[in-house]
Amino acid sequence: MRRILSILDLSAEQFQRVIDEAIDNEGRAIQRCLEGKNVGIWFDQPSTRTRTAFTLASSILGASIVEYKRDEMQLTTGESLLDTAKVLAQFLDILVIRGESFSQLQTFSDAGIPLVINALTDEEHPTQALADYMTLKQHFGRLEELRILFIGDGGNIATSLMLAGCRLCGAKLHFITPRRYGFTPGIIGRAFELAKEYGAHLEYHHDPGKLPRNVDAVYTTRWRSLGKEKTDPDWRKDFEGFQINGELLAQVSGSNTVILHDLPAERGAEIDAAILDSTYSLVLQQAGNKLATARSLLGSLVNHR
Repeated sequence: MRRILSILDLSAEQFQRVIDEAIDNEGRAIQRCLEGKNVGIWFDQPSTRTRTAFTLASSILGASIVEYKRDEMQLTTGESLLDTAKVLAQFLDILVIRGESFSQLQTFSDAGIPLVINALTDEEHPTQALADYMTLKQHFGRLEELRILFIGDGGNIATSLMLAGCRLCGAKLHFITPRRYGFTPGIIGRAFELAKEYGAHLEYHHDPGKLPRNVDAVYTTRWRSLGKEKTDPDWRKDFEGFQINGELLAQVSGSNTVILHDLPAERGAEIDAAILDSTYSLVLQQAGNKLATARSLLGSLVNHR
């Protein structure tokens, strides 16, 4: 049995291989390695790109697909999550699930579903990191030695991006978050350990006035994850100075700097609309790469690569 809850559930070699195979197989016919397999697509929270990518990828690879929503399940009539998971384990080979937490997803894995893939929880969004780094490798031809600036909310998107990046030799990673919306001590501690082990360089602080120069990529994500309002009504004050705009880019950009955003974006909040739509923005390519990486990830895991 296998679970991909964190990006670290893929080894550094597997992570690179999924990206390389996604690039190599883009636009090509691919072996229907999921024929005879049953894939469950369960999204408790909104999704456009990830749900579409994994549904299409599963279909392209030949699987039978069942889609679930919590309010359509017997969970609403009192059945426990564990009992539901044990029943689904009788039917499913793979479950791609967007839920609340690692622990919720672990319930399905522990119940016996052979492969459970995290399609976003509060802790991480590992499949997004695959699409992010695939986009960078397509554009720059490499992942090593890239200089990446992430600025904004230190939530699930940033966590997977950082943990993955810290395993890239020579990468120079700069993460700047509001103090109250940064990473947990456990996450940032693990990231620094990985950076030391793999030869990456990580800087992390909370001052948007202290910016790196000549970065290759600038990344941000929506400040309100999944559109959810934060508990503090004055939270936007914490994000002053964190918007990607012309002034910020003038300070950090090099000759070939690109913009990344996982989408959806709140235009005029975390990023200026003109920058999101600019010629150096790779956000649509990044979104499209979710299909290629989903297909590659499923193929790799099913074939035990």
